[in-house]
Amino acid sequence: MERVIAATFQEVLKSGPVGKGEDFFSQLGGHSLLATKAIARLRERLRVDVPLRQLFDTATVDGLAQALSADPRVGKDAVLAAETLLEVMSMTDAQVLDELSAPPSPLPRSDESFGADAPGT
Repeated sequence: MERVIAATFQEVLKSGPVGKGEDFFSQLGGHSLLATKAIARLRERLRVDVPLRQLFDTATVDGLAQALSADPRVGKDAVLAAETLLEVMSMTDAQVLDELSAPPSPLPRSDESFGADAPGT
């Protein structure tokens, strides 16, 4: 979660690495328009309605991550999807093509997934 928030802050602020405890407004130079941008990107990446007020209340990566982690609407799948998106966005076109052309990992057989000795099989 922290990685997604930090990358989002870094993008909208056009800055270098963002520390977990750095305040979006007082230490990183953010303002209300950039906060709106950051929240819009977090909403898009996490697929959850993050209130703009939340960034004003918890203006650090760590604080926002804790607040969002406590929100039952933000599931682990949403965070994993957002982190995967960030990883892909950081890749070159050639790297993405290499990943897409690599042979897929083998999927477990159906009897392995549910156990061959499960009752009723």
